[in-house]
Amino acid sequence: MSKLSKNSLNTFRISTLFLNGKFSVCSVTCRVGMGDSYLDNVAAGNVMVGVQMDGKFMKKAYDSHYGIHTQTDTGVVFEGFSIDAIDKMLLFVEENHKKCLPHCGFVGWDIALDENDEPVMIEVNLYGAGIHFEQLAVEAPLYGDRTDEVIEYVNNHKPSVQSILTNWSWM
Repeated sequence: MSKLSKNSLNTFRISTLFLNGKFSVCSVTCRVGMGDSYLDNVAAGNVMVGVQMDGKFMKKAYDSHYGIHTQTDTGVVFEGFSIDAIDKMLLFVEENHKKCLPHCGFVGWDIALDENDEPVMIEVNLYGAGIHFEQLAVEAPLYGDRTDEVIEYVNNHKPSVQSILTNWSWM
């Protein structure tokens, strides 16, 4: 991962859906630091590139202004770059979503790889996961073939205004 940027951690955002007893990976992206940045998130001036389920990176990465990048500042071309640890990361988020957060339908996992290519959880996002860049990076709708199921679920489980105000008073 340090080939992409030596200054930043270069983490993966894996978004998962656990709804109606069925688990799905919605998207996998990699956030890469640009320039001298030690951060890797898009909001800090870096890029996000889609990662396919076989670990291969997609051709284009995007910055916060929707600019397209086909390589890192270090010259690594995104298309053709791949990671071997994709299966480990996908299993890690599936096991943890089912075991630790079974009542959370949608989770955005920030995962890093250690020096042995083992997944390390950095952060779990349950609200405001920044899905617009994920959809752009993977060039697909977030819920894919489960979109109708998600819409039906939301329509059948609308919270009352009172419950929203009670449960989200911090907003």
